Amino acid sequence: MPEHSPFSKKPSGSRTPERLLYSSMTPEELALTKRWVDTWKLAGPELERIREEELRNENTIRAFEAFEGMAFLATRDFPPEPNSGLVEQQRWFMLLAEKQKQARA
Repeated sequence: MPEHSPFSKKPSGSRTPERLLYSSMTPEELALTKRWVDTWKLAGPELERIREEELRNENTIRAFEAFEGMAFLATRDFPPEPNSGLVEQQRWFMLLAEKQKQARA
């Protein structure tokens, strides 16, 4: 893979995206960005711990009961189409193929 490829692990030269971004920031913006990153580094693990604890303590039966009517309401308010849509999809494909055929002629 070439050194300048967007898929290479480390961009070559001094014009890395980070350097380009940071070079356009004021010292105050750099300090705020560093503070923001540091804050999320601290908050991330604690938020993940809280999330895992909430999932462990969740009453699954109560959650199912709370949402049991949602599927009924959705199908009542937005009934499914009489078919799966595959026939309509094939109709669109045929129209597209015909247009491409005409464009080539």
